[in-house]
Amino acid sequence: MLIKHTQQGAALITGLIFMVVLTLLAVAAMRTTSLDEKMAANALNQDAAFQAAEAALREGVLKVRGGSVSSVSGFASGCAAGLCLPSTSGTPIWNTVFPFGQTTQSANALTYSGTALAGLSSQPQFIIELLPDVPAVSGNSRGIGRSSSGGTSTPFRVTARGWGLAPEVQATTQATYLYF
Repeated sequence: MLIKHTQQGAALITGLIFMVVLTLLAVAAMRTTSLDEKMAANALNQDAAFQAAEAALREGVLKVRGGSVSSVSGFASGCAAGLCLPSTSGTPIWNTVFPFGQTTQSANALTYSGTALAGLSSQPQFIIELLPDVPAVSGNSRGIGRSSSGGTSTPFRVTARGWGLAPEVQATTQATYLYF
């Protein structure tokens, strides 16, 4: 009695299906890893731009606080050498000096003069805007420590732009400094 066994190839088909499923899982894992790497790079790039803008902002505030910039320092409409008067057109002056999407430095801004920040596409810049005098009235935060006779305070707005590792990545920071 002879028993003939014929193979139907079921093991081969099962093995191939298993390999296709494993390949699809590997491709999905690679895509996820690639996306995670891109997100981490973007976060690093944005953080570098923000830190650069903060460094320039700090330098601008120190110029006002240290007295090297005062209300008689030669502020001009349209911004001359980073010293600006407020815009009269309704568009904030920082939008004129640092237009959205500008990937190069502005000719009307001051460039950060501290230790060069390595790896950035451009060194950060800042402008100092002289705002109208504000009366210091007792009873509000501008009048702290003042008598009821008041006086005026001179506010300055410092706006800084930092670029990341790529010129398309930018961060803008702003602070108002009230000079008594």
